[in-house]
Amino acid sequence: MGRKKFELKYIENSIARHISFSKRRAGIFQKADALAKLCNVEVAVLINSLAGQPNIFGYPCFEGVVKRLQNPNARKRSSSSSVKQARILKSQAKLDRLTEELKLQKQRENVLKKAQKERLENYDMKEIIHLKLEDLMTFKKMLEDHRNNLKRKRAELEASSSLLMLSKSQKNKKRKMVSLEKFY
Repeated sequence: MGRKKFELKYIENSIARHISFSKRRAGIFQKADALAKLCNVEVAVLINSLAGQPNIFGYPCFEGVVKRLQNPNARKRSSSSSVKQARILKSQAKLDRLTEELKLQKQRENVLKKAQKERLENYDMKEIIHLKLEDLMTFKKMLEDHRNNLKRKRAELEASSSLLMLSKSQKNKKRKMVSLEKFY
């Protein structure tokens, strides 16, 4: 069984026309991507929508392919190096985006920690007596979190101090060994 043939004609319904345009545009971009990757070629596709919006696809990048088309006398670069460069640029952009996201997450974490600390400090014992059950449960949770943070910090300090003591003892042993070697 093969595909049914259908007559190509203008789609009168604007909504159906827009849907068909979107689906076929995505299909063309997928085919162009497959062609570029399978054959190791550079591809640039430009489609203007009915609203005049340009839809572009380029492999490794649209601007690079267009620049090479506009200036054919320019020094030709191997497609493999341009593909590698495009991958590097994409990876760098992804890294920059993730780094920025990490900074934002750290800032949010600091703000939340500061707000939690301020809420903990603002509780007065007289006020605690008059709190509702939900507020008491929230306060209990905050105290447990604070206690867990203190335990974690204590464990970190103990670990770092034991490592420091271990490194000092190793240095002392090395010094003794060196002095003993000089003696013999």
